[in-house]
Amino acid sequence: MEIGVDIGGTFTDLVALEPLSGAITMAKVPTTVEDQSGGFIAAVGDAKIALSELAAAVHGTTVAVNALIERKGCAAGLITSQGFRDVLELRRRDRPSAYGLKATFTPLIPRHRRVEVPVCVDATGRVLAEASQDDLAKALAELRQAGTEAIVISLFNGYQNAAKEQELAERLVALGWPADRLTVATAVSQEAREFERSSTAAINTYVQPVMAKYLTHLADGLAAKGFARDLLVAQSNGGAVHWSESARLPVNSVLSGPAAGVIAAARIASEAGFTKALSCDIGGTSCDVSLIDGSMPSMRAQSELEFGLPIWRPMVDVRSIGAGGGSIAWIDRGGILRVGPRSAGATPGPACYGKGGEDATVTDAHLVLGRFAEGMTLGTGGGLGLDRAKAAAAVERRVATPLGLSREAAAEAIISVAEQHVASAMRRISTERGHDPRDFILVLFGGAGAAHACSLIRELSLAACLIPPYPGATSALGCLLCDLRQDFVQTVNLRLDERSMIAAREVWQRQRAEGHRRVTTAGAELDRLEEQFSLSCCYQGQAHSIEVPVGDFSLGQAALESEFTRQYRRRYSTTLSEYPIIVTAVRTTVRGVRPTRRLARPAHVAAPPHGKRAVLQAGTWHQAAVTRRQALAPGVVLSGPLIVEQPDTTIWVEPGFAARMLENGALLIEALR
Repeated sequence: MEIGVDIGGTFTDLVALEPLSGAITMAKVPTTVEDQSGGFIAAVGDAKIALSELAAAVHGTTVAVNALIERKGCAAGLITSQGFRDVLELRRRDRPSAYGLKATFTPLIPRHRRVEVPVCVDATGRVLAEASQDDLAKALAELRQAGTEAIVISLFNGYQNAAKEQELAERLVALGWPADRLTVATAVSQEAREFERSSTAAINTYVQPVMAKYLTHLADGLAAKGFARDLLVAQSNGGAVHWSESARLPVNSVLSGPAAGVIAAARIASEAGFTKALSCDIGGTSCDVSLIDGSMPSMRAQSELEFGLPIWRPMVDVRSIGAGGGSIAWIDRGGILRVGPRSAGATPGPACYGKGGEDATVTDAHLVLGRFAEGMTLGTGGGLGLDRAKAAAAVERRVATPLGLSREAAAEAIISVAEQHVASAMRRISTERGHDPRDFILVLFGGAGAAHACSLIRELSLAACLIPPYPGATSALGCLLCDLRQDFVQTVNLRLDERSMIAAREVWQRQRAEGHRRVTTAGAELDRLEEQFSLSCCYQGQAHSIEVPVGDFSLGQAALESEFTRQYRRRYSTTLSEYPIIVTAVRTTVRGVRPTRRLARPAHVAAPPHGKRAVLQAGTWHQAAVTRRQALAPGVVLSGPLIVEQPDTTIWVEPGFAARMLENGALLIEALR
C-alpha cells in the first residue's frame, strides 16, 4: 500500500493506492493550520491505514508557500560582495502596477541583516579580492547582533565560482555558525542575474528552518507510529525527492501540491484519450491552473510567487489565484462586489460550517442556490455538515443588503464573480499564449471545482470537461504518480563552437552524476533512470534564450546551430544569422521513473436516483435529479439539470449539458448539440 497526502489551506487529502490491483481509498479531513502534520496523521487514521504496512508515502505540502505569503519565515541574513547589499531591494527597478507612481516593497531580508564582505569575483570566476577571517567574524557578529536565525551567502558573479561561496560557508561554520542554518546560493541556483539568483537563495533561507522543523517533526512522528520507509516530498517540477533534501532546499517545494495535481490531470486526461488539456484545481483557498500539451505539463524556467520574489528554478507552469470555495465575498469602497483573495480557510471556515465564520463565501453561495445539499457533510470523517440557514444569513448580511439585491441574486453574483476570476486565469495560460481553447478539454478538480464545470465550458468555449474519479483528492493522487526528478542549470555564456561543446559536455557529466546520486539514494523503488539534456542559446546581445534539446553528448556544433535556427525561426519568423550564437546555460534533468501505477476505477454500486432538489441557475429554479456518483455505470449518459454527489465534491450539470461516465471512472461533461 502507498499513500499520497496533499495538504491544502482548508482540507488535507489522502489517497491510498494498492499497486497491484489499483484499488484506491480516499480520506479528506480538515487541515490543522498550526501544525499541518496533525492533519496528515488524522487523514491516515481516517483511512484506517497501518503505517507499518506502507511501502511508500509521498507528501505535497504548503508549508513553504504559506510561510512566504504570510511572511512567517525566519529572521534571515545575507552575506554578499561589497556594493551589492541592496540588490534584493533594488530588484529590476520595477513596480507592481505599470501605471502606479508609488509602490512599496518589503524584502524578505531587511537591510540591517544584509552585510558586505570584501570578496570580489569577476565574470570568469577569478577571485580578485579575499575576505580575511576578521572580516567574516565582524560580519557574523553583526548578523548575530541583529537576531539572525539563518544566513545565505550570495556573492556577485558567484555562479561562476561555487567553490568560493562554499569556502566562505566553511569558514563561517568554523567561526561557530550552525551548518544547517547556512545556505550557499550556488547550491540553490547557478544561473546568472544577480537579483534573481539572490532572491531564489534568500527565499530558500527564509523558509528553510520552518520547512526543516515541519518535515523533521512529521518524519519522526510517522516513524514513531511504525512507518519504516523514507518519506518523499513532491516538488514544484512535478517530481519528488527525499524529505531531507526538501528540508534543505525548500524553495523547490513552493508549488508542491499544485504541481502534483497537474501530473494527475495529465494522466487522467491521457487515459481518457485526450492529449491537450487545461488543468484547473479549485480548492478551499485557491485556484491553480496549468496547460497540458501532448500529455505533458508545460514547464517554465522561472516564476514569480508575488511581486519582487522571483524563483529561478524549473517548475510546472502553474498559475495560482485566490479563488476557492472558502474565498470571501466583500464590497469595496466603490460599492463593487469582490470575491477573494482572502479566504475563510479551515478555521473558522465559511459561515455554513457553523464554526464561527460570519463572512459569505463561494461555498455559502452554492448552498443558497441549492447546488450543495442542506446538511451534507464535507470530507470522509463526517464531522463537518453544511448549515443553509447560516449560509443564507451571511450572504444576506454581507452582500445582498449592501447591494440591494435578493439573497438568491446576491449568491448568483458571488458565483459569477468567482468564475470570472477563474476564467481569466485560464485565458492567461491558453488564449493569451496563442492556444485555441476549443482544442482543449478541461480537467476540473479540487473539492470546489466540479460545481463550476458547465459555466467554465461555456465561458471559455472549451471542448468538454473531465471530472476525475476523486476530484477532491486529485493532487494527493498526483503525489503518488510523481517520479523522482532532479533539475540542474548552470550558466556558461560561451560562444557556440567546438570548444564550448566540450565545456558543455563536462558540465553535463557533472550534473548527470549528481542527479544519479540524489535519485538513487532517495529511498524509492525505481523502474529505470531517464536523462534529458539541453542548452539555452541566444544570439549575441540578446537577453532571453531558447532552450534547445540535445539528444546525447555526441551532438556537434553544426547540428545544434541548425536546431537553434529552426526553433528561433518558428518562434519569431526570422533569424539573425549575422550574429554569433551564444550558449548561455547547460541544463540536465535526471528522472528516476517509479513503476507505473495502475488506477482502478471506483466500484460501481447500482442505486436509484437520490430524489430531486431545487437549484437556481440564471434566475430560474430547476428541479435537478440527484444521484450518487458510484451509481453511474460506465457508458451511462445523463442530461442536466443534474446533481452528482460524492464524498469529496458535488458536480452540478446545468440544463443543456450532459454527463457521460467513462471507462476509467472519469465523468465527461459536454454541451448538448
